[in-house]
Amino acid sequence: MKQTKTDQNMPDLTWPLVFSVAGVVLMRSQSVLVQTLGVSLTTLSLIKGLKKLAATV
Repeated sequence: MKQTKTDQNMPDLTWPLVFSVAGVVLMRSQSVLVQTLGVSLTTLSLIKGLKKLAATV
């Protein structure tokens, strides 16, 4: 299968997405410490993903 030019320019966002979902799962915990860890993980991974997307523009 032939890849188009737009497919080659897309950054790999697999791990930031995985960490974002893991952070959302942690935010559903009853523990405030685990919720805080989830918020931090989600925020940092979303920032990293947005930076990767912005670098391609």
